[in-house]
Amino acid sequence: AASMIRHALITCSPDGHYIAFAHAKQIRLFNTRNSQFVHLARDGKDEPMHTGNVRVLKFDGQSLHLLSSGDDKNVFVWNCGSGKCIGRKAMNKKISAGQFGPNGKVIVADKTGDVYCLSFQSYSTKETKSNGSTGSDIAEMQSDFLLGHCATVTDVEIVKQGEKMLLATSDVEKKIRISQFPSCYEIVSFCFGHKAFISVLNRAAFKTEDGSSIPLILSGGGDGTVRIWEPKTGNLLDTYRGLIEMPASIDSKSVGGKRPRVDDESKEFQSSSDSGSAESQIVGGLTVSRWQNLTAVWTQGDKKIQFLKVNLGTLKPHCSIELEDMPVCMAFDPQARLWVVVLRSNKDIGVEVYGISEDQLTMKKLEVHESLRSKLFTTIDLDAQPLTFEFSEMTRPRKKPRVNDMLPNNQKV
Repeated sequence: AASMIRHALITCSPDGHYIAFAHAKQIRLFNTRNSQFVHLARDGKDEPMHTGNVRVLKFDGQSLHLLSSGDDKNVFVWNCGSGKCIGRKAMNKKISAGQFGPNGKVIVADKTGDVYCLSFQSYSTKETKSNGSTGSDIAEMQSDFLLGHCATVTDVEIVKQGEKMLLATSDVEKKIRISQFPSCYEIVSFCFGHKAFISVLNRAAFKTEDGSSIPLILSGGGDGTVRIWEPKTGNLLDTYRGLIEMPASIDSKSVGGKRPRVDDESKEFQSSSDSGSAESQIVGGLTVSRWQNLTAVWTQGDKKIQFLKVNLGTLKPHCSIELEDMPVCMAFDPQARLWVVVLRSNKDIGVEVYGISEDQLTMKKLEVHESLRSKLFTTIDLDAQPLTFEFSEMTRPRKKPRVNDMLPNNQKV
């Protein structure tokens, strides 16, 4: 399975009009209204969009702009309607995570642990989606330092807490930091509990009877668990361990039944960095839909996607699906359809879409446009790997040298 895992990204715009895909250095933007790809170009030229693997691919809240960045240290903002690059910034380090913030601000984090806020001198949310007329010049974005981790930042997420905005940042040292945004020197809380690096963050919100919203943070990690947190306090509300391969005496495949649990929280689960299968327990995908906070979870190297219901403070199994081909990444659109990028058996990359069944108890496969079924990218880079492989190497325990190995040859016993 390890030889089949390849790097790819997918993201859906909040209005569902665009789906963006990335593999290695390539980005493709698909318009779901006319079923055509939007041609992305810098300065009106067909230059390569990136010269290194793309690690960040996100839409803004108005579905007007697409953010991309990665190993080439360049940050680009694209207009979805025209495909033109409207903003850029060359950073000093490789980018490992990113997200759009409020008012068109861009948040990026690098592999050294530093997090920055990029902004335009002027930003408008009233651009025309159809023609995206913004002029031909590419604006150079300004950067401001926000905060720093002592390790590589793995993901970032913006959460609204009442009238305040919170910034959640995770790292390879198993922690999530919750900070005020944009005054990130004010730390709200820390979330501790994962037994290995955190690979992905997402958010969920619940409407109360008085109309207010309660925000929650979801996280997946290299320990094969999904955890739900209260960002204001950093409290761990629940942990789902059904992704971890359990002993034969425990039925971990049953859907809707009791999920495997370990009562002793002090018991360490064997992380992916300790095990012989480097990908078998890493949560590679975690996406939340608007329909009852249905959450899809996928571990790298597994053809099965599990679905959880995220209730207030709890994670409950809902159903699961087994794919014929290997999933590489996935994302929900606003209609609760799950878009999955898969690696075909012939080393081709395509897209599959799944929707909620009529009885709402499982997911069914839907038709997808023929241009997405196969040959999504012109070339396949077999050497491109997800960042989680690097995270595993960063956290892999090193063997302590034996005293005998440290002696000169003439003194060895």
